[in-house]
Amino acid sequence: IGMVAGTRSGGVCGKNWAQGDLYDFAKPLRGFAITNYLVRRKACYACPIGCKRVVKVDSGPYQVDEGPGPEFQTCANFGLMLMNNNLEGVMKANELCNRYGLDTISCGSTIAFATECFENGLISKKDTDGIELKWGDIDAAIEMIHRIAKREGFGDVLAEGTRAAARKIGGSASEYAIEVKGMELPMHDPRGFHGQGLAQAISSRGGCHLDSLHWLIEENFSHYPELGFAEHYEAQTSEGKAQMTIMSEDLAMLCNSGVICFYVMGCISSDDLLDMLRVTTGFDYTREEALKCSERILCLKRGLSNLMGMKAEDDRLPKRLMTSLESGPTAGSVPGMDLMLREYYELRGIDSNGRPKKQKLIDLNLTDLDAKLFP
Repeated sequence: IGMVAGTRSGGVCGKNWAQGDLYDFAKPLRGFAITNYLVRRKACYACPIGCKRVVKVDSGPYQVDEGPGPEFQTCANFGLMLMNNNLEGVMKANELCNRYGLDTISCGSTIAFATECFENGLISKKDTDGIELKWGDIDAAIEMIHRIAKREGFGDVLAEGTRAAARKIGGSASEYAIEVKGMELPMHDPRGFHGQGLAQAISSRGGCHLDSLHWLIEENFSHYPELGFAEHYEAQTSEGKAQMTIMSEDLAMLCNSGVICFYVMGCISSDDLLDMLRVTTGFDYTREEALKCSERILCLKRGLSNLMGMKAEDDRLPKRLMTSLESGPTAGSVPGMDLMLREYYELRGIDSNGRPKKQKLIDLNLTDLDAKLFP
């Protein structure tokens, strides 16, 4: 459903974030296509959802041993980002990343970055160990996975992601590095969902879709009226998204701290979550107390990141994602980052340097952090 909904709504694009209108191109990568290779479903203990897909490819150039299959993000990053719709090739790339311990979002995005650098003459086969990086060539991507994991040849240049690679390559390479704070972005295009742009820009981790519940809330899969969320959100508008982001982050922090899967959270209410936390911890949290814990967690994470050098200018999206696409569901749309950041900073109690304000730290009883940020 992620690939269908994403290509319809504009949450998913391709060719290193430069091409929209990929609904038909993505058909071979949709969920139903994987049933041809499905061995069985698998679930975490006692989970009723069973989102894991165990797959196997018996023959052909992309044979895959029975094991974990690719999920939406992997299909998008080793599929659409590389303009490849060969599902067996994606499954092979997924198997290799699993075995090497590589993140498929960052790895696929980094290879897409390198492909665009190659296309624009910033690198050549002389740099890439004789490998021609071109759109749609999953074989070249698979070979690059090996080299990245082993830090061999050009793989060593790419091994630390797009930001570090762009600095090594030089020239205009940074224009093709689609990252926030050094982390490559997940397949939730801010031009399709403006609140996603704010959430990914302000995340202390960098381009991350797991510091908020936007992909459930803003994309209208789930809503939580008991917390004040609207029943429906307009995707390509920036008004009101700062307040939505704050509430979305607070709920996500409860999930992350309580080790609650977001898929499960999409099926329950926040009151159900609180009941689970009360029974498990023995603390009789009120809703307000639990959400205050979330605010403390977020404030602490941001403050620690500030101590390690994060500033307000790091809360930004790359230039490409602030440039509208010419076709597809998001044509003409860009997130209003200035508006959303200004409102978010004010509502969250963050100063112009991107730090939690002193009074906010005192109110949250983060006195040790206050002493370090404001000596």
